Amino acid sequence: MNDNDQVLDDYDPSDRSTGGAHAVAGGATGLPVRGLAMVLIAIAILFGLWGLYSLTQGSPNATPDNTAAAGSASTSVSPAPAGDAASATKPSADASATSTSGKPDADGKDAEGSTNAPAPAAQPAPAASGPTEINILNNSTVSGLAEQTHQHFYASGKKVGQHGNLPEQAAKLQRNTVFYQPGDAAGEQAARDLVAELKNTYGVDAVAEPNIDQLPGDFRGNGEITLALIGALNF
Repeated sequence: MNDNDQVLDDYDPSDRSTGGAHAVAGGATGLPVRGLAMVLIAIAILFGLWGLYSLTQGSPNATPDNTAAAGSASTSVSPAPAGDAASATKPSADASATSTSGKPDADGKDAEGSTNAPAPAAQPAPAASGPTEINILNNSTVSGLAEQTHQHFYASGKKVGQHGNLPEQAAKLQRNTVFYQPGDAAGEQAARDLVAELKNTYGVDAVAEPNIDQLPGDFRGNGEITLALIGALNF
């Protein structure tokens, strides 16, 4: 018997099948190990990427924490008390003292040394005398001349007074005359103005003279003049 025969004799088919099964089993267990390793590597890569993302984006809780910090910072400043705000705008005692420099002291002088003399009382303005009143007398033979002239002057806006007659027995005038009270400067000026108006507006001549005694007493006085007519006016 040679060596080959010894090998053949030692060969057991059952051993071959068993050895083959062990070989197959060993080959079957090798594949899951490699897959598990690949899964672990993939998980490690994912964790690495997640850590990198966390580093670049910051912690997820950063925003609420920062918001809370901002809220606490905004509410940490409390408004100043009302009394302090009022005192900030209230002038100091020194400023109040300087603002009352115009008040007189015991010597009758103000803080700047000037005498605080009382202001003179306001005098009432003199009352306006107004236009001079015009009385009208008829010294002609024309009936109703004084009344007609009075109505015409009144309608034209003049300030008219009384009207009546100056009989020829009392005085015989040669010209239309406007009488004024002596010493009444305003009355004299009004008499001269009326003379000019009689000439320019009505085309009649007239003169201005001081009052005469023949005029009725209530036709003479300051603030009034009297027109004595010897003929009708052209109106």
